[in-house]
Amino acid sequence: MSARDNIFRKLRAATTPTLPSPDAAIAGHYAGLPRTAKADLAREFAEKITAWHAEVHAVPRGAWVAKLQEVVAAKGIGTLLYAPATAHGKALEGAGVQGLKPYDRPIDGWKQELFENVDAAITGTRGAIAETGTMIV
Repeated sequence: MSARDNIFRKLRAATTPTLPSPDAAIAGHYAGLPRTAKADLAREFAEKITAWHAEVHAVPRGAWVAKLQEVVAAKGIGTLLYAPATAHGKALEGAGVQGLKPYDRPIDGWKQELFENVDAAITGTRGAIAETGTMIV
């Protein structure tokens, strides 16, 4: 039997190890931390993310495009990258937001253009963590 055959024989015979369960002390620590009340999550998130130098603009759901236009104009943003196939992208197009640049192809073909010729971008998030002011992009 060759060394190669011997290695494959050992791999085939190996069993999948069972991973240890989470340490009860760690799980207990996190379970015992105070939780923010649901009604206070947005306020706490805004407080924490502004501490990281982000800007938060609280607007009614239907007014976000107008506020974005105001912020873009105030900051002199000439090019705004967006995803045209999304609901938010369609809302931007429908409102006639100036300077829109569609993110509609793989990054490999226009990476330099993205980094040199795009002032800002609008993107979605997967979620946020109020207690730390963290966004999951």
